[in-house]
Amino acid sequence: MTAVVLGLALVLAFTAIPAAFAFWIWRTPVLRQRAAMLGGAAALALGLGVGALAIERALLAFVHLEPVTRGSGRALGRVYAFAFAAPLEMAAITTAVSVIWRVRRRKLAASWSHRHAKRDGMAFAMSAALAVALVKNVAYVAGSHTALDLARTVIGSIALAALASALGYAIGRSPERGVGGRRFGLTWFGVTFFSAVAHELVFQHGALAIFAAVPLIGSAVGLSVFLWRESDSQGASETTPRASLLMSSRGPSLITVREAFKRRDRPLTLRGIAFGALVNVGLVGACVAAAIWLGHRAGVSFAVVDRLDAPGQAALPLLVLGVGALAGFPTSGYLIARASGTRSVIEPALSSTLAMVLGLVFLGVVAPTSTVFVMALMPIAFGLSCSGAWFGLA
Repeated sequence: MTAVVLGLALVLAFTAIPAAFAFWIWRTPVLRQRAAMLGGAAALALGLGVGALAIERALLAFVHLEPVTRGSGRALGRVYAFAFAAPLEMAAITTAVSVIWRVRRRKLAASWSHRHAKRDGMAFAMSAALAVALVKNVAYVAGSHTALDLARTVIGSIALAALASALGYAIGRSPERGVGGRRFGLTWFGVTFFSAVAHELVFQHGALAIFAAVPLIGSAVGLSVFLWRESDSQGASETTPRASLLMSSRGPSLITVREAFKRRDRPLTLRGIAFGALVNVGLVGACVAAAIWLGHRAGVSFAVVDRLDAPGQAALPLLVLGVGALAGFPTSGYLIARASGTRSVIEPALSSTLAMVLGLVFLGVVAPTSTVFVMALMPIAFGLSCSGAWFGLA
């Protein structure tokens, strides 16, 4: 790449997402009134991000670990990413949003109300996340600036902003409490965990891992859009038909989703959940076997998956295996719901969660590297299992 092309690519990589975010704010009248506070959240998060980066680099130098871990250092690098880097990064975002949220409370005495609290929280969190991502991206491309690395920065910014929007929604849902409460704590841990998974796939592996991160990032973006549309829909209908999932332009509301997870008919039993998990594991295994059989009939070679010198050739067999594994979750959710006669999706959901945990434990012993890829598919698998159970409710 020439110097001019490289410069243009750098400018595009660092300004594309913030420019799109600024355009979105300008087109939204509610957020246009909060432009000063959105800028304040970004500026504060920028400073906190620089401090967090300095702390991370000091720790990396202390333990003699490279920012992009390879080979034998990958296990230690993964522990560092999940236990220290991701929580520190999310703490910087949370602190910036918390400070700006206090400023927002003072505005309530004038002409503001809690009607747009959820949207304000999501916008503040996304602004802070983009600022922290900018700091991380600048530090990343300082050591490497290939075309793939620039693509990583764009994808990483989208993932962090989409995941952080869930934090903002949790804050706006309880505007008086802010960052306190059990609900926000659970949301914070979930967002931190999946941000570490996304960072691991986008920055710590090859180009093939970026495609594996697409389902996770797509789920985060879809959840962000869903929460944004639901943030002002007060009193939504609770009787959205199940067919709306596939046949109607409007899907189930957030109230409908909450109702589906409530226990209505009978208490949950550990035996039923364990039995459902075994059914889930068996169907996933059967679907994977069927995918391998169909792949062999179609001429797909699965032997290239273990070859490190041909990562591009492994894309198709991995896609076949992934589709086969995911196909077992909606089927098992439907069968568990029909067999148990339940009127809630919570039992099939817990069964699929237990099955995924068992799968992670097994893969952690057999193939530790693959656990990160499985974590990225967990939201998709959970959603498919709940969707299958939804159609099988009594």
